Amino acid sequence: MPLTHSEVIRVRVRPTIPKPCIVSDAEVNTAGLVDALIDIGRERARILEAMKAALLSGDDAEALERARELTGLPSQKSPVSSVTK
Repeated sequence: MPLTHSEVIRVRVRPTIPKPCIVSDAEVNTAGLVDALIDIGRERARILEAMKAALLSGDDAEALERARELTGLPSQKSPVSSVTK
């Protein structure tokens, strides 16, 4: 004898048994990673604002310094003291 419509619905939506959840150390440490990424983003935004202000005021040297800071290039104001051979 075939199942009625309500019996089919009950079979399809029966609750599932929750499975044990295993959390790795990498997943636990993501909160700290997200906070660090937010801090990096804020710092980069601050540098961009300083670069924009320098460009608007016509201070090309300061704008260039902020661009170098943003890209991770060494500053021209403080030359590198060590020379590699």
